[in-house]
Amino acid sequence: ARQLVESIESGNRNAEAEESYTGYILRRLEYLIAQVGVKFIYFTFDGIRIPLKAGTNDDREAKRQANIAEARRLHDAGFFAESEEKYRSSVKATSEMARVVAHAIEQKWGNDNDGSD
Repeated sequence: ARQLVESIESGNRNAEAEESYTGYILRRLEYLIAQVGVKFIYFTFDGIRIPLKAGTNDDREAKRQANIAEARRLHDAGFFAESEEKYRSSVKATSEMARVVAHAIEQKWGNDNDGSD
């Protein structure tokens, strides 16, 4: 989680972080298809900010920034497990993440927008 959060904060892509979150999502989708028997999955990233939720979004971002600061402090002090927990609570989805995951899904299963067999 540390690499992912720090790459988001710096605005730089991190191939290892991208592989990690993309792999996680693909494994979850594979489980739903193979083990649960789900036939169709409509995967949506909902991230448009709407004015009505501005206060909520501001509160969430302030909490996220506080968690990042605490994660960095814990990491610098050598408390790596505790730091990782704080980093995990600081992850936010970005439009770049959505593009990377959408591309991986399309590569694996194709793109069937109409839902037909």
